[in-house]
Amino acid sequence: MKKLTMVAAMVAGTLSLFGETDEIGMAVARTFAGKTAVISGAASGMGLCSSKTLAAAGANVFMCDINGDGVRKAADEINACGKGKAFAVEMDVRKFADCERSAALAIEKTGKIDLVINFAGGNEARCCSSYKPIYEQ
Repeated sequence: MKKLTMVAAMVAGTLSLFGETDEIGMAVARTFAGKTAVISGAASGMGLCSSKTLAAAGANVFMCDINGDGVRKAADEINACGKGKAFAVEMDVRKFADCERSAALAIEKTGKIDLVINFAGGNEARCCSSYKPIYEQ
């Protein structure tokens, strides 16, 4: 099942390109229908694209981003389209409590988490000697 989910995630973009009438799009839609995804960095870029695609396939999408206004606007746009449900969660992936809160919300609303995707981050260069795992910060 893990391999199927990984493959389906790789081709999930076909749903938005070809729609559900395409054989691959239909298979992806069946794979993600009713699933729950938690996606960070979801207010823009690849996080937003993945959120739209998974919601179009019928998934419940918990869109997490530090940009609260942006993620709320994006979730509203997705919810206006039908199918899957989008939930906006303002959070900072660098804060463990925010991550726990986001996961708890997804479980509270849907009873499960099937998929976690991280697109949050930055391009700040750091020296390896100064790196501290998030759980130690």
